[in-house]
Amino acid sequence: MDMNEIRQTLQNDPAVRDLIAKRAFEIFKANGYQLGRDFENWVEAEQQILPGLVDQEAKRLQAEKARIAEAVTESAIAEETIAAPTVEEKPVVEEKPKAKKTTKKAAAPAEAKVEAPAVEEKPAKAEKPAKAEKPAKAEKPAKTSKTKK
Repeated sequence: MDMNEIRQTLQNDPAVRDLIAKRAFEIFKANGYQLGRDFENWVEAEQQILPGLVDQEAKRLQAEKARIAEAVTESAIAEETIAAPTVEEKPVVEEKPKAKKTTKKAAAPAEAKVEAPAVEEKPAKAEKPAKAEKPAKAEKPAKTSKTKK
């Protein structure tokens, strides 16, 4: 942002306009309350106030820009550090010639077996053959009570 843009931004700022208005009124009072000099008082107040504010804003923007550049640089350095970790050198070991492959497959490693304590087994009883179901009896007619006459 160049100086003219900074000046334009400050002139549109309500807080800056209030400062200029207060200074213009002080100039009006200092000139004995002469009427009809509003514009001249305003321009004089701007000339007294704006240059200092423009310089302050330019320095602030420059410092902010430098701070951002530094943060970006630090971020890039941090990313490089993360992206490229240091590699430790390993000692060179001579490799032995590899053995020829055989077609036999190696047995799987034996798993540890836990044996249950021995339990004495009783001879199983011979099962009885299942009884055949008897045919259902035919239902008898319900008894009726006989009354004597």
